[in-house]
Amino acid sequence: MSPESLKTTNQNNMKKAFLLFMIISVFSCSKEELFITCEKNIVYPAVDGVTLESYGLAGRVINKFEVSQTALIACTDDGIYFKKFSDRCWRSSNLNGVTVQSIVRINPSTLICSTTIGPNLDKPQLHKSTDNGQTWSPLKNNFTENNGQYAKSLAYNPKSNTLYAGGRGVIAISKDGGANWNLVYGEWNAISQPFGEIAVNPANNEVWAGGQNAFEMQVIVRMDENGKILGEWSNTIPGPSTVEKIIFKKGSILMGCEDGILSTNDNGSNWENIHHVPNQYGRFYFGLLYDEMNPNRIIAASWDKNYEFPQPLILHISENNGQAWRVVNTERIPAFSSLFGGVRTMVQRQEKGKTVLYLGLWKGGVHRAIIGQNLK
Repeated sequence: MSPESLKTTNQNNMKKAFLLFMIISVFSCSKEELFITCEKNIVYPAVDGVTLESYGLAGRVINKFEVSQTALIACTDDGIYFKKFSDRCWRSSNLNGVTVQSIVRINPSTLICSTTIGPNLDKPQLHKSTDNGQTWSPLKNNFTENNGQYAKSLAYNPKSNTLYAGGRGVIAISKDGGANWNLVYGEWNAISQPFGEIAVNPANNEVWAGGQNAFEMQVIVRMDENGKILGEWSNTIPGPSTVEKIIFKKGSILMGCEDGILSTNDNGSNWENIHHVPNQYGRFYFGLLYDEMNPNRIIAASWDKNYEFPQPLILHISENNGQAWRVVNTERIPAFSSLFGGVRTMVQRQEKGKTVLYLGLWKGGVHRAIIGQNLK
């Protein structure tokens, strides 16, 4: 072999070795490094005008989503995963081996999340990311560390730079990015179920929180932006019940609950359960939104209280602001027989002139639902 040929061969071997090193580095799956999961998306037959598609993370419990213009962040029972909409694969963050209970965005690059470990909700902690969820660091704070509380719900008001967190029977606020928390409702170490949802009304900066007390009775709290209590309700839907999602629209407030969807048009002076199914119990409406393409359309998604077995994926759709409802249900469709279809979180995007729902399922990973122009 000539010196020139030998030189070329050595250069090629070095290139191959470098390429192999890069591949090994990228696909390493140790706790502190990136893990990539690529799954083939399955497009199912349309159900009543809705096209369903698997979207990865099969088998994972998806507790919450955070969505940006370019990426979807999934809070799971094994840490945080993120996926650019232009990519095929999900990528893990360096936060894994924990259950991510809640997440909130502070600005385009900064997020805070709450985690626990195991079924006993051990080692509660807050974490902070400054690169849109790709890497995380522990956030020293007196909510989880001094009081042993885990933050089941988080919300943020950018107008006043105020964070809100809900725990077991407590609501607290932070004005310094989540380090120091002041209690505004309840008592630390209360024997209670947590506040599952906190939301800021963008129209007036009021804060609404909902959850369940120690007796499994629904609790709803209304506050001003500084935490002053403006109203409190219990057992609005007869117990057992709770609140899992709160949304706002032009003076109206909707709450996805256990066994119904509550509505008020007068800040709680009057409540109406606008979607109650008689003799049906243990159904939680975790997903709830107004369709951005159709202002009169409400879409809800639910989970039956069943942790171990497959269940159908069910969407509840109203075309007239909740006066009448119809159900899109995968039950009895063979292609979905093994699906863990209970929805625990839902967000929407507008793609190619259609509303696309991203559904986080209990042990079912992520699915998409494309809403057709002409629903049956």
